[in-house]
Amino acid sequence: MDEGKRPIPFANMIYFGDGDTDVPSMAVMRKNGGHAIAVHTPGKSRKKCVELFKAGRCDFFAPADYRRGSDLFKRTCLLLDRILAESHTRLIAATIPPARYGKRDKVMATINEIIRSEVDKRAATGRVRLVDVNAMVDKRADYVDSLHLNDDAYARVGSAFADTAIQMLHTQPASAAAR
Repeated sequence: MDEGKRPIPFANMIYFGDGDTDVPSMAVMRKNGGHAIAVHTPGKSRKKCVELFKAGRCDFFAPADYRRGSDLFKRTCLLLDRILAESHTRLIAATIPPARYGKRDKVMATINEIIRSEVDKRAATGRVRLVDVNAMVDKRADYVDSLHLNDDAYARVGSAFADTAIQMLHTQPASAAAR
């Protein structure tokens, strides 16, 4: 698809990856002007991330520490603010759905709280909205296996994104209204 016809340009996308299976997506993002962030387990080897960085597959890498104030948090916020400042972009952020079997619930709750908080900080511009996927998904009923949502859940999430995008298209951002 021609970049000009793309509803969300690659330059406005950020991909987080933590392993070899993420390399193709990171390569596509970077090749097309998008952003990729490689993460590694804190305290463990960062060798793979260094290789990805040297190969131009990621913008930066950091320990997978999603807490407020961490290196990953600060760098991601800077990248997000740069994307917003350099374009007339409108951003739809999403929380992470719950893990099917409660794995990493504490980590996911922390990440989702940060996502909500950072969206709230930027919401007054009218250019950033949140789709709270975590609140929409029932971890007992909405999965077909330990990782994938069922069709009904995907439909709800897709509808929420579509509804949010339509609302954003029909409202003028605060910065544009002031001109």
